[in-house]
Amino acid sequence: MFNEALMKIGNPHRKKGNDPTAEKLRKLFPVCQVCQQSTRDHRYMQLAVSFNESSIARLFGLVRNHEWEELVTVEEWNPLANVLVVYAILGPHERGFVATVKSPHELYEADEVYTTEPLTALDIRRVETALGIKEWMPL
Repeated sequence: MFNEALMKIGNPHRKKGNDPTAEKLRKLFPVCQVCQQSTRDHRYMQLAVSFNESSIARLFGLVRNHEWEELVTVEEWNPLANVLVVYAILGPHERGFVATVKSPHELYEADEVYTTEPLTALDIRRVETALGIKEWMPL
């Protein structure tokens, strides 16, 4: 039942290959940390973004402590600075994981994964409730 519900969520108008964020995440995570399979049939959601040093330190603590409701309120973007982006990745199973990723301003620099944390089914529901959506983007 969970897998059927998962396949119904997401943006049906976005085609695979047209999403640069999905492409980046597939390169960073070719294999799911939960099921050890390809992330091809997985989905993602951006939870938070920050460039401010004090907020970045706070983001790490919020992720580590699974404080999803507060984490999703952090939305600080500066196109001229390196940013830390927090993504949730969910597969065709009941669990997922959260990744903190450095997204550099400089084009020649590569994205870098800093941390990952497991997501339980309860965590996933809390994230969806905190964001007020159930729409995950195809990975």
